[in-house]
Amino acid sequence: MSASIPFLHAPGWRAGRLATVTLAFALGVVTSSDAALADLSAPHKKPRPTASAAASDAGAPPSDAGDDAAHTAPPMNPAEQQAQIEEIRARATRIARAKGQRQVLRTQVEELLHGRGMDPGLKQELLLHAKRVARLERARAVATDKKDTEQTQRAEVLLKEETTRHDGWMAAFVAKEPKR
Repeated sequence: MSASIPFLHAPGWRAGRLATVTLAFALGVVTSSDAALADLSAPHKKPRPTASAAASDAGAPPSDAGDDAAHTAPPMNPAEQQAQIEEIRARATRIARAKGQRQVLRTQVEELLHGRGMDPGLKQELLLHAKRVARLERARAVATDKKDTEQTQRAEVLLKEETTRHDGWMAAFVAKEPKR
C-alpha cells in the first residue's frame, strides 16, 4: 500500500478503539456480522463551519480553503505503514477475542445464577480470580519470553493452584445456593 492512512494522525478523529475498528473494517479483518463493532465503524466527523457572509464580502478566503491541508497527515513510508496496519489488525483481533471470552463467561454466570441477581460474594470471587489469573498469565508470558523455565514452571503451578482454589469456591457456592 503506497497511500498513507491520514485518519490515524489527523486531528478531529477519535483516537483508540473507534479508529482501530474503523480501519479493521476497511481492511476486512472484522466482518459486518459482528453487530456490536458495526455500529462503531462509521466515522464521526464534526461538521465544518461555513464562511459567514460578512467575511466573504470583506474579501476573506472561504473557511475551508486551507482546512484540508490541516487535516492531511504527512505521507508514511511503506514499512511504517505496514507495521501500523499489522498493529491495528492485532488490536482488532484482541478486541474480538476479548468480546468472545466475555460472552462465554457471561453465559456461564447466568447458568450458575439460574435467573437471580448477582450475589456480592460471587462477584467478588470472580473479580479476584480474574485478577489473579491475569497476573499469573502475564508472569508466565514474561518468563517464557526471557526463556526462564524455572519461573515459567512456577507460574504454571501457581495458575493450577489458583484454578483449583477457584473451582473449590465455585463448587461450595453452587452447593449452598438453592436452585429455583
